This record gives sequence, C-alpha cells and structure tokens, in this order.
Amino acid sequence: PSKTVNSVEDAVAAAQEIGYPVVVRPAYTMGGTGGGFCYNVEELRTIAARGLQASLVHEILIEESLFGWEELELEIVRDAKQRAAFRAARGSVSAEDIREAVVMQMRNELGGLAKHIRSSYTFDDLVLSEEEMHQLRLICDQARYRRLVGEDWGLYRKSAYGHGLCVLLHGAPGTGKTMAAHALANELGLPLYRVDLSRMVSKYIGETQKNIAELFDKAENSNTLLFFDEADAMFSKRTEVSDVHDKYANSDAAYLLQRLEEYDGITVLATNFEKNLDEAFKRRIRFMVNFAYPDEETRRLLWKRLLPDALPEGSEPDTDFFAKHFELTGSGIKEIIGNAAYMAAAAGRGLSNVDLVEAVRLHFAKVGRLLKQEDFGYLGYLYRAWDSKRHNG
Repeated sequence: PSKTVNSVEDAVAAAQEIGYPVVVRPAYTMGGTGGGFCYNVEELRTIAARGLQASLVHEILIEESLFGWEELELEIVRDAKQRAAFRAARGSVSAEDIREAVVMQMRNELGGLAKHIRSSYTFDDLVLSEEEMHQLRLICDQARYRRLVGEDWGLYRKSAYGHGLCVLLHGAPGTGKTMAAHALANELGLPLYRVDLSRMVSKYIGETQKNIAELFDKAENSNTLLFFDEADAMFSKRTEVSDVHDKYANSDAAYLLQRLEEYDGITVLATNFEKNLDEAFKRRIRFMVNFAYPDEETRRLLWKRLLPDALPEGSEPDTDFFAKHFELTGSGIKEIIGNAAYMAAAAGRGLSNVDLVEAVRLHFAKVGRLLKQEDFGYLGYLYRAWDSKRHNG
C-alpha cells in the first residue's frame, strides 16, 4: 500500500498504522527506481524527535537522493552543526548548512575522481540561440519526468538498460558550453561534479578501468550531475591495434562505453572537437547541443551583458560597433572587456573606445591575426594613437 504524507511525523503515524517498515519517496526521483528510504517505526520516531529541524533535514536528504540513512544522516547533521557553530549561530542549523554537509558527504563518496563545482550560473545568464535554449529545456524536462515516464508509464520496462540521460555540449572554445553545464545543474537543483581526467586516466594497465568503475559505482548512489569537460580526451575514437598500448587503450574505451550505458544518472560531456568522439559513444548520447559562433545580434547582447554595471562617469564604449565588426565568442568578449577595463583604471578614467580598440588588437594578435588601422573603421584613429604610443615608448 502507498500513502502520501507531508512530514516525518505523518510518516511515523503511517508506519504505526501499517505495522511494518515503509519507504519514503520524494515526488520524483532523478535516479530511476532509486531515491527511496526504508525506515522502521523506531527510526522514524528517532528522526521526528530530533531537535535540529528534523523535517528540514529529511526533506533535503530526500531531495538529494542520499542513501544509508542511519549513519549518513548522523554524519550530515553533525557536520551541519559544526558549520552553524562557525557562523556563531549555535543551535540554529539552516538549510544551507545541511546542503553544504550533503555536498561534503558526496565529495567524500566520489573521492578524488571528481571535484564539486559551485554552479553560479542560471538559464537567465545564458545568451544563446532559441534552438540551443530549447534543447537545454528539453534536457531538464527529461530529467524531471524520468520517474513518471520511465516507471509509472512503463518506458523502462521496455529496456533493461540505457535509462540514464547523457548530453553532449559541443562547439568552438568560448561559446558557453561549461556555463551551460553550470546552468543545467542549477536548473535541476543538482550538485555539479567535474570529473578529474588527470586522475581517471593512468599509464598503468588496468588502473584506468579501476578508476572508471569506482567513479560510476559511487555516482550511482548519489544524485549528482557528472560533468566530463574536454570529453574527447576520454571518449575519442578507438584506433587500429598496432601494439599492446593500443589494445589496452581500446579496452579502456570499451569499458567506459559499457559503464556509461549502464549508468542511470545524468552525465554531461563537453568538447571542442565533436568529430573526434567515437561513434559508439554518440549512439548513447540523448542530446547533442551545438554551440555555434554567436551572430551579430547575439554578440550585441553579449557586449551589453558583460559590461560592468558600475562603470565610472565618462564611460561611453560603442559596443554596437564592436559587435558588428568583430566575430567573437562570449569568452573573447569577456576577455576584451576585462583587459580594457584595467587599461582605463590604470589611466584614471572611464572605459572608452580607445581601451577597447587596444584590447581587441591584443586579443586577435594572441590568436595570430594582426589587425590594421582600417579594420577599426571610424575608430581607426584610436588604433593609430595606440600604435604611435607603442613605437614611441
């Protein structure tokens, strides 16, 4: 039998009424059939009797889909109390304290193979095309309704594997792939863990597969978003076997493919070189979102979005001109604005076109393109002023 309750206290009453252990499950779970907790009556009484916002602890732990309640819950509450004490808020444990303790516990679970990254970006921070945003929203919908469609509607009963959600974000450097991964984690309310590729791949035979197994074994028991940045380093095409090293490299790739297919959680891969990925991996990917170079209108929005909010008086940069005449990614625009801002601060004035002209020149010189005065149109005289200053010291 099943019964919907709104608090731990109600769950205690339900357990007493039913007379045997109950499973407490959130409204939806991210991990397919997981996410529930089995308590007996005494355990539920103990939880309800605790003074540290027991219902709050219960709600957050359920939301994070943690498991092994008896020991894990005690560790998290103890860690949360310590965090509250550090803030001189002894006796008052906040939701943030508990969430931080949850993150710490997951960090311990995943070991050194993945690092927790604070997800500071949201969908509102992204400046992408309608198609790119549409696909990101579809990804979130599939994450949210996995239990409904997979379990209640019976989709998972049609296949014994492949229940996970794997996403590939690909495109040129600086187009917003990592930022989008952060926004996805925030939108879904999941902690983001970036896989440390340097710790995953080993030169010793068998160690790479051992690390892959450890990562996915531990990730299965947590509700996290696994992020493989520069994914082509691990998911690249398998090669013809010419020596023993090729043989074991292909074996590692095959094992990674197997574990990815068996994994029921959410994985996000990001790469600048989508063509380098093995076709077998691509077949396991649910969404492939292409982050294209921004067009002029998108660049205009990026320039305005990335300018500091508190520029001093006298700052009148013509961002529309730079958006129209220079094809740049969001990362490139951010770099240019940052360099120009420091030039203006060092000169003791507001940010102006003269600073942006020099910052643009430096950016393109870094990638091997030398700009000339005529490339700056009506602002060419500012390039000439910088050029004269450079040559005259």
